[in-house]
Amino acid sequence: MSIFHRSLVAAALLIMASPAVALASSCKPALSNDGARSGNEAVAQNLAIARWEHKARRIYGAAYDNWGKAVSTRISCKETALTNVYGRPSYVCEIKGKPCRS
Repeated sequence: MSIFHRSLVAAALLIMASPAVALASSCKPALSNDGARSGNEAVAQNLAIARWEHKARRIYGAAYDNWGKAVSTRISCKETALTNVYGRPSYVCEIKGKPCRS
C-alpha cells in the first residue's frame, strides 16, 4: 500500500472516530438515585427519571438534564414488601446513567 493510500485510510478512520470522541467528551460521570417508590411501576420509573434529571441539572447544568441523551443507562425496578392501604404492592425503581450534553 502506498503512502498516499495509507494516509487516506488514516484520515478516513480519524473522521469516523471523531463523533465517538466528541460524544464521550460531552458526557459526565454517572449519576444514580436512591430509589423512587410508587404503587405503580411505570409511575415509579418516571419518578426515578425525573429525580435523576433534577440531580443532573443541579450538578452539571441544564444541558445535561435529559435522561434520553444519557449513555450507559440502567433502570432497575422491583416489587417491595411494602403495600399500600389497599394491600396492593409498591414498586421501587433505581436508575443510573452518564448525563450527556443535549
